[in-house]
Parts: sequence; C-alpha cells; structure tokens
Amino acid sequence: RRDRLTACARCGYSWRMTEGAHHPISRRIAQARAATGRTSHSVALELGTHPSQFSRWEHKHPPPVGTLATLAKILGVSMDWLAYGEGEGPVARTAQGGRA
Repeated sequence: RRDRLTACARCGYSWRMTEGAHHPISRRIAQARAATGRTSHSVALELGTHPSQFSRWEHKHPPPVGTLATLAKILGVSMDWLAYGEGEGPVARTAQGGRA
C-alpha cells in the first residue's frame, strides 16, 4: 500500500493509507462487533437500522455521533475507543460466551 494521506469526505477525518483503506472508526466497529461474536445483522436490528446501512458503517463511513454512542454501549466498548482508539476497547468472548 502506498503511504498517502486520505480524508473522509463525510467527516474530514484524515489517516494514512498504510493504516488501511477503511475509515479507522469503521475498522474499530468491525473489530468490536467481531469480539462480541455477534453478526452484523443482529447488531443492526438492535440499533434499529437496516443491515445494509450497518454494513456501510462497518466497511466505509462511520455512523452519526449519536448512533456511535449507542453502538458503543451495544458492543461493550467506550465511545472514546470507537471514536479515537483510546480507552476501553473490545474484549474477546470465550467459547462459553463469557468474557476472556
């Protein structure tokens, strides 16, 4: 990957392409959801949004701030971690369904 600066057209957040093509918040949403063991469909339904919209948030552009706060609560992470990568992040679930 080329090391170039990319900016989100929606929010203006900038990051290096070496960090990946997806918005950093979107990557953290996907990481937190995967750590819970839940499907994107089940999280979307709990949020009250269409699964395709949730997929866009997880793979392209982050959701609005108000939704991000609700999503953090559903996924068991801090809003600061979802927004900035700081604070309490995801904890992987064990095979028995408890926290690792």
